Amino acid sequence: MRYIAVKVARLLIFWCSIPLSISFLLPKTSLNVNTRNNSKHQLFPDGEKCLNSESVCLSDFEKDQSRRYVLQSILLAATLFPSSASAGKPQVDDSGLLFAPKSEMSRGGSALTRGVQLERNGKRPIAIKPGEAVQSVYETRFLTYLSRFLLNVDPAARSWWFKQNTEQKVSIDVSSDNKSMPKAQASLFAEFAESVEVGLSDYFVGPYGSYGSVAAAKAGIVANKQVVSARPTQGSRKNESMAKQGVLNLYTLLKARYTSRDSKRQLALLFSMISSHDLQPTEEVRGLLGEVDNATITKIEVLKPSREKNEASSRTSPRRGGGYSIKNTPDITIDAPPALGSAYQKAKLEPIMIPSSRILKINVIDGGDGYTRIPSVKIYSETGSRCESCAILDRRGRVDSIIVLDPGFGYRLDKKGDPPEVSIDAPRNKDGFIDETSRRATAESELEYEIAGINIVSGGNGYVATEFPSISISPPVEDPDWFVQRSTYSVPGAVEDNFSLQPVIAAVKEVRMWDDTSILSPEVVSDAISAETLNQLRGDPLQLLPSTIRPNLIDEAKRSKYVISSIPIVSPKVMVPSARYRAFDPIFGPVGSVPVTKGALQLSTSEYSRLALSGAVCTVIVRTLLNPLELVKTKIQLSNDLEINEYANNMKKKSLENNSSAATGKQKTSEEVGTVEIIKSLVELRGISALFQSADITFLASLAFGSFGFGATELFRRFFTTMSFEDSGGQTGQEIILLAAAALATLVTAAVASPFEVLRVKSMGLVSARGWREVLDLFLAEKKTGSTGPFKPKDFLPLWSGFAPILSRELPFSLTKFLVFDLLAKAIVGLVNGNLDEGALPIQVGVGTTGLAISAASGAIAGVAGAIISHPADLILTLTATSKDGKQADWKEIVSELLNREGGVGNLFIGLPARSVFFFLVIGLQFFLYDYAKNVFQVGTEDLSLVLDVFYAVRQGLLDGT
Repeated sequence: MRYIAVKVARLLIFWCSIPLSISFLLPKTSLNVNTRNNSKHQLFPDGEKCLNSESVCLSDFEKDQSRRYVLQSILLAATLFPSSASAGKPQVDDSGLLFAPKSEMSRGGSALTRGVQLERNGKRPIAIKPGEAVQSVYETRFLTYLSRFLLNVDPAARSWWFKQNTEQKVSIDVSSDNKSMPKAQASLFAEFAESVEVGLSDYFVGPYGSYGSVAAAKAGIVANKQVVSARPTQGSRKNESMAKQGVLNLYTLLKARYTSRDSKRQLALLFSMISSHDLQPTEEVRGLLGEVDNATITKIEVLKPSREKNEASSRTSPRRGGGYSIKNTPDITIDAPPALGSAYQKAKLEPIMIPSSRILKINVIDGGDGYTRIPSVKIYSETGSRCESCAILDRRGRVDSIIVLDPGFGYRLDKKGDPPEVSIDAPRNKDGFIDETSRRATAESELEYEIAGINIVSGGNGYVATEFPSISISPPVEDPDWFVQRSTYSVPGAVEDNFSLQPVIAAVKEVRMWDDTSILSPEVVSDAISAETLNQLRGDPLQLLPSTIRPNLIDEAKRSKYVISSIPIVSPKVMVPSARYRAFDPIFGPVGSVPVTKGALQLSTSEYSRLALSGAVCTVIVRTLLNPLELVKTKIQLSNDLEINEYANNMKKKSLENNSSAATGKQKTSEEVGTVEIIKSLVELRGISALFQSADITFLASLAFGSFGFGATELFRRFFTTMSFEDSGGQTGQEIILLAAAALATLVTAAVASPFEVLRVKSMGLVSARGWREVLDLFLAEKKTGSTGPFKPKDFLPLWSGFAPILSRELPFSLTKFLVFDLLAKAIVGLVNGNLDEGALPIQVGVGTTGLAISAASGAIAGVAGAIISHPADLILTLTATSKDGKQADWKEIVSELLNREGGVGNLFIGLPARSVFFFLVIGLQFFLYDYAKNVFQVGTEDLSLVLDVFYAVRQGLLDGT
């Protein structure tokens, strides 16, 4: 109630200020009244002129000051409107989905969804127009499958979907025989898919920041400054990079929000549908597959070339897994799992080393002293071939190093585990004897070790079952002295060696998935889609690809990307089966020409003011133009203008005499005079301007009736809908809301417009035209209590004397008008849309030429219905307001008098034809102009549309942790 009270108060302040501004156009007067014999009144304004009881005294009009007041009025009215129009307030429905103003969705999206307020530079707004794509990054297949994904896994989207299907009574047929969606269901899905596209264009096309982490996603898309969403253009690498960042933002949000294994698998399929190498997040898809499979390494095989036939004479073992020292074993490196996060660990591997029975090298421990010739170096072996080596002496007669020329074959560790013993001759003198004064050199040998296998210390997890990780083995630190490349040394009969860059290759041969399923081959495990499954996908918008379908990695132009080879590709020239669709995927369904929209329930004060102004403009224009009909109706009801009545009677009598020889000589009564005769009489006697008697007061009354009648109705209807029947969708509830809103609005309107309507009726009841200030002064003088003195507050109460009659007239009129208009407009729209060509966009009331024509036709008929229902109350109001004895007329006495006269109840409908014609034109034009004016003031049906913002619920679920 506080909300509606504030809105009503603001509307009263705004619209009551307009008549006050208009009153500035006229000079101020100080009224004093002297009553003489209850018949003469002298008014003493600023001037000295004095008039009788049927006229008033006015000072000269000050033109220069009035111009100033005109400018003040214009400036006051200008304050009602912002420089740029808004379009309602965001609304979260019962499902948890956000409906954001269309203007927001066309300029970067809602701050509620983004999490941060964007600077509205508006340089590149999205054109949300029927049938036009709003982005070029995400393809039709991606849009439709993402829509299916959200309708399945997002609680808010799923709730909304089933609610809409229930309200629209759409039967859901998921049988395999149904090869296409039901039309109503397909249209609803298409609109949802287009809403997804609008959201993608707002949040995930250009780099409005980055969801670099889950924390960033919860905080909002963080950007250092406003960045305009980029539309990639052909050949523009910069724009492609910007678009790729948007794709990564979307990936991060969806992955953080939907964490189940099946959701991740569907996301991997979804992002595989981005066909562009530049835009597809290939590594991220691999990461999703790793999280889905969560595979562990269970078997690794070392791949070696065939052994030499004469292994004893081989010099290539360092290229076949050998060449290592036990002190320097190789490092085994395996790729990290693509799945990200601390829960996923890389496998840990270690080599299994065995001696190859060759001598790798001989290390000098003590170079000795006194050598004058190269000593022999021997390593004894009981089996196999003996190692051949050569010592190198330095200048001081010491053994500097020992070169192994032939590694030999068949050497073993002794029982203690030590390598074979190395024997170096002692230094000898010139005679060939051992020199006792010198020192023998010592050395030790190292056996060559080769890789026999790889031990899996830890199998790790998070690997993709269909993409085995690569394993690399570090080569020996250096090649042995005895190693000879195959190109320069060949052993007859040896198998050709292809491993020239690394000593040995290892490969994963088996992984175990999260469900203990063993995978022995990295080939894609993906079944072909059956015809039955394809029919289910085409017929059920909630059907997703089965778990047996996987994306597989392919190489195109030396670049990798994921594709889903199990489903047919989309032809670039797909025929769109309906004008209601912007695009169409033969398997996953349509993308609509328009997104999901609904009318805004909560508006700003500015918007309510513009709605009220639209009502005021249309009412002022129509009632001012049709003022002659209202004037004629009043003169027929009162019959107090003797001159006009007599002239009209004579005119009718002559017409009857000319048209019928059987005319009686009896004079017709004034009640029998019709509308046409009165109009002709006024024009012939007083000129055409006489038809616009009371036009000034009609303007003020119309301003009040139009602004409050329409503005308050819009306010109360939205308020009641929000409070009681929001999203009910039931027609009965909506009609109750409309009647309640119209009734309350009529009450407010009657209270505000009562003084203007009383003066309007009073003015039209006068024989000659008077200005509205004259009529006001005359009315107050007649109703004033007491003899003389200035006016007191209670002297103005008679201005509201017509409140009850006005309410009794306007209440049935307004209720009938709005109810008949609403029912009739819906019926006509339903009839028209039912006969449209297949796929044509539906007609909306007040939108486009046809919609405006429906408004006019429905309004005209509603005006006649309202005129008939409210005419007795209007007649009583007229007779009450035009009493001439200065007393308040009793409406009960007036009703009794009318019923007792000849004609009975029919007397309550005197002047009905003129009033029916009047309101046929008035209400028809009024609704037409009202809808037109709303479009001009940017508060039309389209302007006040809220567009479904799909990604609000996605991010909100992440924040709530649901």
